[in-house]
Amino acid sequence: MCQVKSCMSPFTITFRRHHCRACGLVVCSNCSSNKAALKYLKYRAARVCDPCYDKLKTTQDEQRNSMNVSSGEVTGNDAGSTLSGHLYKSDNGKTWKKRWFVIKEKVLYSYKASHDVAATKSIPLLGYEVISCFDPPENDHKLTFHLKHRGQPQLYFRAESTAALERWLKAMQDATVLE
Repeated sequence: MCQVKSCMSPFTITFRRHHCRACGLVVCSNCSSNKAALKYLKYRAARVCDPCYDKLKTTQDEQRNSMNVSSGEVTGNDAGSTLSGHLYKSDNGKTWKKRWFVIKEKVLYSYKASHDVAATKSIPLLGYEVISCFDPPENDHKLTFHLKHRGQPQLYFRAESTAALERWLKAMQDATVLE
């Protein structure tokens, strides 16, 4: 007999019983027509009873709704950051785009604006070499530096002032080494 209280259908040779993979109840096919991703099965979908499906679905929806900023994402105006501010960024040293950058926990986050919630790019800074370059390719701007890492393309940055350049150089150099 199906163990779901609202059903209680008897099993026969053709009306088979199934086990809910979440709670272990013996249920009929009508009460276990749903599949859900289960953690102990490494998130593989398995047959679950209707009450378990409802609970799992509610839990997943709550987790999905709470996965905004609290999931490790850093906002553009994060209060606990090491340094934040505008820099100009270039992949080749020729064309420059003004972006908002945040360094937090040895990761450089890039945003289009300071009030953005989600970063457009994140770069773990450990292992990078910070080089202050006074003669970047096709540009003679003094406030330029770049990040260099073996096997990665160089990333060029330009600060808005000498004071900003010194702050960014120090913060990036501190973030590139493991303490």
